[in-house]
Formats: sequence, C-alpha cells, structure tokens
Amino acid sequence: MKRIPTTWGHIAVSMSDPVYGLIDQANLLGLKEDQLNQNIRAIFLSNMIIGQVHNGGVGQLYFNCAFNVPGFNEMDRIIASHGALGDIAEFASRVLEPMEEMQQEVKEARATGEWPSSFFDSTSEKFEELEEQLFSMSGACSSRMKLHILQNLEEYYEIEEPEGWHPDYSGYLEQVHDIEKVRHKLQLTFEKGFPFGPNIMIDPATNLVSSTTLVSPDRAEIWMRSVNRERATTVLQTYNWLLGNYSEKSYDDCDKLIAVHQLKDDQGSVGDQYQFDKKTGNLQHYKFYGVGEDRVNKKPIVSSRYYPDGALQHEITRDSNISYFPDGAISSETTLDGDIEIRKTYWPNGSANLVIHQKLSKPRKREFLEAYDLSGNSMLSPEGTGTIEFPATPGETLNVAEVTNGIIASSYDKRDWPKET
Repeated sequence: MKRIPTTWGHIAVSMSDPVYGLIDQANLLGLKEDQLNQNIRAIFLSNMIIGQVHNGGVGQLYFNCAFNVPGFNEMDRIIASHGALGDIAEFASRVLEPMEEMQQEVKEARATGEWPSSFFDSTSEKFEELEEQLFSMSGACSSRMKLHILQNLEEYYEIEEPEGWHPDYSGYLEQVHDIEKVRHKLQLTFEKGFPFGPNIMIDPATNLVSSTTLVSPDRAEIWMRSVNRERATTVLQTYNWLLGNYSEKSYDDCDKLIAVHQLKDDQGSVGDQYQFDKKTGNLQHYKFYGVGEDRVNKKPIVSSRYYPDGALQHEITRDSNISYFPDGAISSETTLDGDIEIRKTYWPNGSANLVIHQKLSKPRKREFLEAYDLSGNSMLSPEGTGTIEFPATPGETLNVAEVTNGIIASSYDKRDWPKET
C-alpha cells in the first residue's frame, strides 16, 4: 500500500478541492484503490458514499458500487481506520446491515436489462431516514476530509522535491503542471516548505489568470482568485474548511482601458492586485500584499511588471530586485547584504556585467563603495572618486554618474547604448 506520487504544482492547483485533487491524481497515474494506503482509501470511499447518496440515495450507492468497488463490503472498517471520519464510518456500517438482501435485489434489478425504477422506488422509501442522517452531516464531513488532506499531505502524497526546495524553504519556485493535456506555468510561493501562496497560474488557452492562497497557518482557509483577462472581471472565492463557509464575489471594471483589480479581505486589507491592458488582454502589473501578519505592512511583498507581449520585465520581492530583457535574460539584479546593496548589471549578450556595491543609509542616501566595469576594472579610486557608467533602461539609456568620495556629485543620461562589449 502506498501514497500517491505528485508535485507541489499539483498540490497548489488542487487546493480548491483537495479530495478531488487526490482522486484525479490517482486516476491520472492509473492507481487502483486497493493499491493505496488506508487513509486514501477511506477518503475515496467516504467521497463515493456522499456523492452517490446525494445523487440518488442508498439504492444508487448499492446499484452502482456494490459489485464494482473494491472494499465495498468492508467500507465501514476502512473508513473507521481514518481518525477524522467516525460519523461517516457509522453511516457506512448502517448501510451495510442489509448487505445480502440488497446484493440480491441489485442482481435481480440488473437482470431485467431495463431501468429498474421499481428498485429505486422501494429503496428510496426503505432508506429515507438513513439518507437524512447523511444529508445533515455530509457538508461538515467533506470539509474535514479536505482539511485533513491539507494539514497532513505526507499521509496522502509522495511529493517530488524540486531543485532548491527543502522542508524549511521560504521563497519562490516555478513549475509546470498539465491540466487536461494543456501545460500551465506556475509560480509557487513557499513559506517554511509549504506553498501557502499566492500560487499564480496562467492558462494559455483561456486567457485566465488564477491564484490560490492559504491564508491561515492551520491551512483551514483558502482564497481563490480567477481573473479573466479579456473581460477584465475577477471572481474571488473563499473557503473555510474548519467552519464549512464558502463565499464568492465578482469584480468588474470594464470601462477603463487599463483594468485594475484589488482584492481585499474582510478587514479591508489588500490581498493582491492585478492590472491588465484591455486591448491585448495581457497582464501588465501584479502586486501581492501578503497574508496574515504580512498585511500589516502596506508595501507589496511581490511586485511584477510585464512587457506588452506578457513576458516578465521586472520583479521585486523581499530579497531581490530583478529586471529582464524582452528575451527573458536578466538585465540587472539587486540584492541586499545587511546595509550593502549589490547591483549587477548585464549587457544584452549576457557575457559581461558591471557590479556596484553601495552602502544605504537613512534617509536613503547611496555611498558607492566599489564599482567594476565590464572588464572587471575598478571605476573608482581608493578614495571613492571616479566616473561610473551603467545601463538604466535596457537598450535605451546609459546613466553616467560622477562620484566624489563615494557620493554622486552629478549624473546624466548617455543616449547611446554601447554597440560592442
């Protein structure tokens, strides 16, 4: 018996319904229920019971599943082995009490070769009280199953570890994930090894941008946003698996050439913001303002800008500030080492770069400590005096700064990008 192999991309995409995510992944891999561990089987059988009984009663559950589902005649025992599903196990036990009688009735109903309306009429009356029991508890049971999966992934999945990930990893990773044979690009946001989000997914076929975010440390509440880039509408769906709550809000801003969508939580704090060009439908700018304690800060913790064709142009995160050429190559990157800002600027061919070390103080003044040209030669004297040239806008502007004792004395633009490096 084993867990289901998967990726963090699948986990992020299936957060809206972890139960169906589990089932879909098992089906995709061709895994049968009797090949999987008891917790997974308990989830599958519980979900089967809820779905069948809601759709057509206990009679339909027997008719469709009694002879086709492995473990049907012991489903009460299998479900009871799962610590969070005691009520559905008790229901399954009552369902199985007339097992021999029901199996015989199903055989006779199937033997006619016609729709067995008399069978369903008789079972509907026979199990009416029992079905009401399920209807009253199925919502809470479904929420508990979803919550248990999200809080105990290691019991259900064998998750492939991507390069750079570790159990305490916090940061961003990109993955690809196939949905109905369409390859989607995902940007996952991890905190302490888990993709709490926002996890961004763009569907290349439908022009739909969506993100999922788990907004509570116990993984009990999830926000889902779907943004239609053509219609400039946003749908925000909120689930709370502990409380069993669900809400949906739609935002529409179709009169402007630039559509801005600002999603807020119940306290009015901005969660994330999308901006689109309505003529092209392309995402222009994305900001994420954090969840939980992060929302206290009004500055976004992720800010991304895009070229007109949708390629990433500039992204600022907690740890870095990176700009890209239109072909996707890095044009500049800035990182912080204490109060030292290290900026690396690349020429378009990517073969050479200059590096500038600056000391930052408050108010935000820059003291140039080191600056090296494309050949690795220092552009400053030991006293911090010299001329620094560096690109500001890829392919367009070359900034020139005259520096004295580490401080800029004057600066100007050179409108002539170097032809060779």
